[in-house]
Amino acid sequence: MTKIEQYNKAKYDYEKVKLNVKRSLGQDQTDNDKHELSLQRRSNCSDRGTKVILFGRYGYYGHSSSYDALDDTVIDYLCAAFDQHANKIGETAIELAEQDMEKARLAAQEEAKNILVLTD
Repeated sequence: MTKIEQYNKAKYDYEKVKLNVKRSLGQDQTDNDKHELSLQRRSNCSDRGTKVILFGRYGYYGHSSSYDALDDTVIDYLCAAFDQHANKIGETAIELAEQDMEKARLAAQEEAKNILVLTD
């Protein structure tokens, strides 16, 4: 493949990734009401390595259909983006878990105070 062909392929891939990610995020048109770009847990999966699924879809108001926005190229770039930002994503997951823990601690503390008031 010549350098020009490589560039043309890279340009085509860029345009495809840009369009499909923007569609999945709902950033392409204001009537895109079925957009989704998410990781979802697979609760009934027995394969230890496949606990989450990546969804990328879009669809427009007035149409009942939604469309898959992910092909191999888009998936490759989304995985690369995840890998590049894995540390920040991991840190955010820890922060979210800590916030949930603190909410649960405060609720438990409030419950304990209420029990003490009832037993006085």
